[in-house]
Amino acid sequence: LNVRVPRGIILCAQVLGFMRAKKVAGASFWQRYSTPIYWRVFAHAPSGRIVIYPWHEVLLARARLRPRRESLAHYLFGCVIGMGMSFSFLQCLSWRRPVEYVQHHPRCITPSCLIRENPDQIEAVYTLEETLGSGAEGVVFRAVHNSTDVQRAVKRIYKQGRTDALREVGALRTLDDSNVCRLVEYFDTEEHLSLVMELCRGQDLCDHVKEGGLPEAEAARLMVQILRAVQHCHAHGIIHGDLKPDNVVFSGFGDELKLVDFGASCKTPVKGTQGGRRGTLVYMSPQALGKAAPSRADDVWSMGVIYFILLTGRFPFPADDLQFSRLFHEGRLEQHVQRELCALTGRGKDLVKSMLTCDGAQRISVEAALHHLSVKGESSRRASGNGQGVALSKFESSTPLRRIAAVAVAHFADRPSHEEAMRRRGSATDRPYTTFLAAMDDELDPRLCRAAFELLDADHDGLLSADDLQTCLGFSRTESEEILGGEEDLQFERFYDLVTLR
Repeated sequence: LNVRVPRGIILCAQVLGFMRAKKVAGASFWQRYSTPIYWRVFAHAPSGRIVIYPWHEVLLARARLRPRRESLAHYLFGCVIGMGMSFSFLQCLSWRRPVEYVQHHPRCITPSCLIRENPDQIEAVYTLEETLGSGAEGVVFRAVHNSTDVQRAVKRIYKQGRTDALREVGALRTLDDSNVCRLVEYFDTEEHLSLVMELCRGQDLCDHVKEGGLPEAEAARLMVQILRAVQHCHAHGIIHGDLKPDNVVFSGFGDELKLVDFGASCKTPVKGTQGGRRGTLVYMSPQALGKAAPSRADDVWSMGVIYFILLTGRFPFPADDLQFSRLFHEGRLEQHVQRELCALTGRGKDLVKSMLTCDGAQRISVEAALHHLSVKGESSRRASGNGQGVALSKFESSTPLRRIAAVAVAHFADRPSHEEAMRRRGSATDRPYTTFLAAMDDELDPRLCRAAFELLDADHDGLLSADDLQTCLGFSRTESEEILGGEEDLQFERFYDLVTLR
């Protein structure tokens, strides 16, 4: 929306706005936003504070003020009106400190900023140890980072004949959740794509399920984690496409589950049919078997099969691919599933029935399934404690450079030391998973800080500059200079001093 206004209004807004902005946020703040003048859009952040959005992030409306030719009388009249408008506008600014934007700058670091291709040879960075698993498409190794001794899982994918090898990287770059196995970095060569992943030390869900199934309460607790992981994927436009017990792994810390293997994933919305869809046949929905376009309902069907297995220890239909295909093509799949569901008891029966509805349009959503599966004590168990609130407030009040370093360190860390805090996290905070880890880590490990420094040093010259932050994190030149606090070409020792100084 372009609005022509008297020059006097612009003049008064410039003078009064400059005085106010310089007082609360420094001259650089006003220089960044004064030409051309924009009426800023304010919005309530989740914390209740007021956030000032930069011009390219304005969500609601924008008015660009342009002067026009006018007589002296009109000019003086505009000055009077402009002073009144400016004072009113600045009074709104003073209601909540406009410096909040500067205080919370930079914007939240996302996994896509930190996950990148490592140009070095993987053998120069990691020591590959024993094989954890193998398949037709690749092999998984246990690995140790040479500089930090952090243990990782390296998934080496054979690229021969595959054009979608980077699909998993694209999916994992957008995800940041405690129940999704994190991608740290990757190495891409002509023969292999090596994904460096968070190491899960426990067994997969398939090995955990006993004959006859699990107790209903335990099955519900595990299913809640799977639903939350898939909900996070769907919220970020990712359909997993191959949900099964083999792709749900215990982290090795309590009963925490991690969703793995996004090789069959795709982004929504998907148009057309997918004749060459990948996945595991007996976990595919009727729509997937019919080669319809992938949808979120496909993942819900797969989770329904998983939940049935957790409760009973068996499939709701023949586990043999040939027999399963025959049931589907003969139109007897729905009848067979309904007959098997009659054997279920307890409150899990209704949910499994809703998830295994053959009509995809009538199938229950992930959000509704989570609501249905809420168990007694779940909300209280995941309530936020005072310690978490204090740590988050302390983290937000720290310098921008320290927050960036802390998030990068959390990205590299093997496992947070605050296991109990992570176990209670859930909906206690709206912060991303990695940001929450960063806030809970009170001390920054020097070796991990070195790894974070090398990650941020985009040109690998041993110095951290504003250009590096621009390249690495996508910030503007002004933002990058503000993060460094006017310093240039930081060596690691100075960087470490700055990020460890509260």
